[in-house]
Amino acid sequence: LFPYTTLFRSLLYVNQTTSGDLRFYENKISYTSVDYNLTADILNSGYVTCLNMGIGTNLNCQNYKVDGIDIGGTTNVTSGILAGQNTTIRNCYSSDWYLGFNLGNNSFVQNSTADSNIQNGFFGFGKNITVRNSTALSQLTGIGIGSGSATFTQGCENCNVFGNTIINCTTGITLLRNQTGTNVYQNNINVTTTGIGILSQRANTFGASIYQNKIGRAHV
Repeated sequence: LFPYTTLFRSLLYVNQTTSGDLRFYENKISYTSVDYNLTADILNSGYVTCLNMGIGTNLNCQNYKVDGIDIGGTTNVTSGILAGQNTTIRNCYSSDWYLGFNLGNNSFVQNSTADSNIQNGFFGFGKNITVRNSTALSQLTGIGIGSGSATFTQGCENCNVFGNTIINCTTGITLLRNQTGTNVYQNNINVTTTGIGILSQRANTFGASIYQNKIGRAHV
């Protein structure tokens, strides 16, 4: 019935709690080799991770939504899009998760939107993570680079955050732990009334370059 299920499953894991979930979302994703295109909105998904990208995959959501149901916390971290190593994400819209985009090493995000997620719109730690020309709307932290948990204590090496728009977040960009070769520049940040534009916390940011960012208050 689905002759390409094995290949599909090896590269992009989609709501695999049951095999029925995998089949359900196959009609919303087309692919060639390691390139995947979302072809319809995924709305009100109640799973821990909606799209789990395997190593070396590329995802273009074509501006369709990956939408959750506002569930997640320290013991149940939900993610709209979980990116493995060496992945590329374009034109995706992730909303109503704990983490909108959860990024692994060597992951690249462009022209994407994180909206109304609980904790971070975009989150990643490790090395070679890029978030560019994207938008974060109405979450606790727009873009978080570095892990603040007791289990994972990594910062980020050679990470780049630039050309992004952040609106109505409590903190625009957070840098956690050691940052080496991290560049944060040309971002337009509008935080809440008592918010912080760029926060360095539990971090050695001597290896980070932060420049040409515009910081103000959101008017919503």
